[in-house]
Amino acid sequence: MTQPHASITVAGRSLELPLESLHQIVGGAEPATSEALFLRAEIRRRTALALRKADPKRYRDIRLGGGSYWLGIGQQHWQRRTLAEILVTAARWLHDERPDALLRLSKRRKHSRAYIAQDPAALYAGRADLASFAKPFAPGWYVDTNLSAENTHRFLDDVFSEAGLARRRDWLFARLSV
Repeated sequence: MTQPHASITVAGRSLELPLESLHQIVGGAEPATSEALFLRAEIRRRTALALRKADPKRYRDIRLGGGSYWLGIGQQHWQRRTLAEILVTAARWLHDERPDALLRLSKRRKHSRAYIAQDPAALYAGRADLASFAKPFAPGWYVDTNLSAENTHRFLDDVFSEAGLARRRDWLFARLSV
């Protein structure tokens, strides 16, 4: 059974929202899902962009948050400027919250390389020229940040499914409007 949805327009762009999420966003309650947290951030961002456009002098100092990419896990959420920062944030969360899942994930390989490893060389299967893309996220742990947007989505799917989390309900990754 599908949830009833509402369509709202912010800054000339339409959003389809589950009514329950919309109620949580406008009612001031803490959203229960990662998707509702993202929608709250997106509405705030679009509103700020519309205010800046409508009256640039008056609203030039209005803040848009910490970046264009949004990652929410449970009630925690982050805005980051780059995909590499999202990858480091996700890996750090996994290290801190689900170390057993981190160990299992580090043993997986995609083609000939790993996404997470305790040795940066293991991330690139002998490609020393790519070693600069290995970013530390915890003592003795590295994550591959040389991923496209599509592969970043795959990586996050692997990370959070290994941790037993469901997309949209427990976690969500998205690009905020520009």
